[in-house]
Amino acid sequence: MISDFTEWGISEVITVVVTIVFLYVMSKDFMGGKGKKPVKKPVSVQEQKPEEKTTPKEENKPAEQKEQSEESKEVKSETPKEEEKKDELDDLLDEAFDRMDTEENIVDQAWDNVHYGREVSIKVNVLDQIKESHMKAVREAKEREAAAASEKTAEERRIEQAINIRKEGNLCFNKKNYKAAIQHYSRAVRLFPPGHIELYLVYANRSVANREDGNIKEALKDAESCIKINPAAAKGHLHKAAALEGDSDWGTAKSIYQHILSKFTSSDDLQARSAANIGISRCDEKLDELLDY
Repeated sequence: MISDFTEWGISEVITVVVTIVFLYVMSKDFMGGKGKKPVKKPVSVQEQKPEEKTTPKEENKPAEQKEQSEESKEVKSETPKEEEKKDELDDLLDEAFDRMDTEENIVDQAWDNVHYGREVSIKVNVLDQIKESHMKAVREAKEREAAAASEKTAEERRIEQAINIRKEGNLCFNKKNYKAAIQHYSRAVRLFPPGHIELYLVYANRSVANREDGNIKEALKDAESCIKINPAAAKGHLHKAAALEGDSDWGTAKSIYQHILSKFTSSDDLQARSAANIGISRCDEKLDELLDY
């Protein structure tokens, strides 16, 4: 037997032990249930229930109807309590659902606040960017205005200086110091901005000074520059015709004088027209002298 027991495995041993324990427990329950007699407790006077009186009709009812009536009484007696419990449970569930709805509303409101906060922050950032760009544009505009004002002031100073130099040249011209006059006029030309109306007078004065000094080609260039700046003025045309006279080009000079008479017909051009008529007479004399030869 011992040799057979040692050859068993662990599962076989566990099975035998469990079987023995089960048999032992069953035997105790069986002995306790049938071996012992139930002890009757003494019934007190208060605990004794009064016998219910039965009517003849109830006695005649069959046993099944009596049982049903007793069950219905029990159900009726238990129904109010169950209803109270159900009502309490319903109230608890309603309260729980109300809390859940409140919490959901709070969560939704929180998310709305978060999104609103994000939108507000985005709008604030955009407004800040717009404001910054606007301020930058204003600063740049002010800087440009300041730069333009400074440049304008410097330009005005140069123009004022050029006008004073031109006047000095006129003084030299009146003293018949033509070379000094030409130098002053040249300085004024360099100071005036290109296309300035005052250049018209400077070129006209320098053309006369060059012609008087014997620089006929330079005089002709200055006259053409004078016409280019202000072609509607007769003075440049007169100086060109005079320069051509100085170059002995009488025929071309006469045609320019005739152009002055045909173009400049207003009362403001009376002096120029008079000078043109005198110029035509000179050119005719020179041309007649050439014909005599």
